[in-house]
Amino acid sequence: MPDYTVPGVYVEEVSIFPFSVHPLSTSKPVFIGYTEKGPKQLTGIFSLTDFEELFGGPYIDLPAFVVDGNSVSTLNSAPIPESPVFHLYYSLKLYFANGGGPCYVLSAGRFGKTYNSRKFKKAIRKLQDQKGPSLIVLTDLGGFEDPHEYYSVYEEALDVCQKIGNCFTIIDTKFSESNPNDHQANIQELRSHLGGPHLRYGAAYYPQLVSYLEHHYSEDQVTVIFGEEKMVLRHSDQTIEDDPEKKTESFYHNDDDRKLNYHAIVNQLNSVHLVLPPSGAVAGVYAYIDINRGVWKAPAGVELNDIERPIINISSAEQELMNVSPDGKSVNVIRKLTGRGTQIWGARTLAGNDNEWRYISVQRLIGMIKGSVEASAQRFVFEPNDANTWNSAKGMIENFLLGLWRNGAIQGAKQEQAFFVKVGLGETMTQVDIQEGRIIIELGVAAVRPAEFIVIRISLEMSDP
Repeated sequence: MPDYTVPGVYVEEVSIFPFSVHPLSTSKPVFIGYTEKGPKQLTGIFSLTDFEELFGGPYIDLPAFVVDGNSVSTLNSAPIPESPVFHLYYSLKLYFANGGGPCYVLSAGRFGKTYNSRKFKKAIRKLQDQKGPSLIVLTDLGGFEDPHEYYSVYEEALDVCQKIGNCFTIIDTKFSESNPNDHQANIQELRSHLGGPHLRYGAAYYPQLVSYLEHHYSEDQVTVIFGEEKMVLRHSDQTIEDDPEKKTESFYHNDDDRKLNYHAIVNQLNSVHLVLPPSGAVAGVYAYIDINRGVWKAPAGVELNDIERPIINISSAEQELMNVSPDGKSVNVIRKLTGRGTQIWGARTLAGNDNEWRYISVQRLIGMIKGSVEASAQRFVFEPNDANTWNSAKGMIENFLLGLWRNGAIQGAKQEQAFFVKVGLGETMTQVDIQEGRIIIELGVAAVRPAEFIVIRISLEMSDP
């Protein structure tokens, strides 16, 4: 209370609202991969256009087309690659197509550089000091032939997620170099080379996906050998208007009147549907469900957009060995289901045998609650360590958990069945704790778990003859 000494009118502002917990965002992934250009620090983007302006386009790795005459039969080229060398650009396309919103990009280096796991690990460690990213997506690890080196980068990501708390890693299962179509070999490589104490902070997905995406290119980036001349597929009319001599370099403007070879080349380029790792599309589903349903909803049972099919069909019997394993390292399968399209058909973390942290939604919900409460409780630092402060903190957290319970994130018919918050002398603290300046808060929640197995029993009652 101020000490008033002069007669007059004084206005005091009185706060009538209690403190509240602000829930941390769970829907903003960071994509780490190689780029054409751009900043080396963590950068937020809102769309693919933002990415193109800041980091450039995809890496162009298309063969030269050889045309010996004006007949389409004389058109030759090396096979057009089904999988791009670098995946970041196309993974972002799948992310936005599957409901993803604002995200972050962290460049691990420029195109053409040698694959280096140290650069990826260095980029991942930068996230420890950043606030914002809650998902880690590593798009360009396909160049690592050694499975140990490949999965060591993911182990670094899992360790960083554990330190951050409100963080989770989406893992692309590597295809075996010796036999990529062997499910058991692919899954066994993951289980043999990916380990550590923090498996609950990540989930693995399998297999790769055949998308509806095509190679993104500009026609002046495609090489055509016409006779003995090396040309580009086509210069734009504006380019030729600005520099008429460029017309001689443009195959389109030197093809015959029907442009048969030009259209044949374009058709060949556009006929290839790219094979991509699933993490980009999966991250989009995570973000979409978090925003529209909540982080407590399992990111599964959702049809993927811009995906034609998994590169390999997996049966229920084969999935059984991937979903449940004696070593606990569950792998979530993406399957094409009759009448339902291509769907994520699994919702487990890598800690598949851990009763507490088996499910992705439980791990991410608890991570969000923990991070949100920890950040909001900072306001009580240096407050008097007495009952008033304890009750304020307890009420703040109870109101937060009550909102989650009403939204369906926490199960229980009654509030006391859904969660508890404890704080106070003789309950969570001793007199020694108070003297040493500690406030200890205990909370517990009954997290909702996904209905993974639905059993339907049917009985028939026979009518009397």
